[in-house]
Amino acid sequence: EESLRLFLARLLTNQRSKNLKLSMDVLINLTRFYLYLSLMIMVFGPTNSSFLLQFLIGSKWSTTSVLDTIRVYCFYLPFLSLNGIFEAFFQSVATGDQILKHSYFMMIFSGIFLLTSWILIDFLKLSINGLIISNIFNMTLRIIYCGTFIIQFYRKIHNNQSSFLFNFQNLQ
Repeated sequence: EESLRLFLARLLTNQRSKNLKLSMDVLINLTRFYLYLSLMIMVFGPTNSSFLLQFLIGSKWSTTSVLDTIRVYCFYLPFLSLNGIFEAFFQSVATGDQILKHSYFMMIFSGIFLLTSWILIDFLKLSINGLIISNIFNMTLRIIYCGTFIIQFYRKIHNNQSSFLFNFQNLQ
């Protein structure tokens, strides 16, 4: 995330057509890579986590509750990676006013996170799994916010529909 943020900040200080195209290509290819990697983790992680956990930390720590938590965490990773990519882009090109607006939304998202954490942990008794699910919900809100910003950024540059969203739809 930090490397991407620094790369994009340096690249997009000069918003020439070549730099914008390269930034879009990097963003799309990195998103594609992380989505494919996350898909593999989501498919193979929950079923193989018990073996991997016993191999890495021994049978003492590989209890059922830890395994259940690792299985839920496997579904959290795609949201974490996508949020990192999108927020790195946002932070590298956003103006001061846009960052201020983002800060206000982050306060709202934090309140929503606290509320969902309380509901999932205290009310539904999901313990650490509730915290992970609450984080997934929080990351989803952050991804939507930054994804909307990215789409608007490229639409404003290109003045048409063939922007990031069009290229993002071709993730195969």
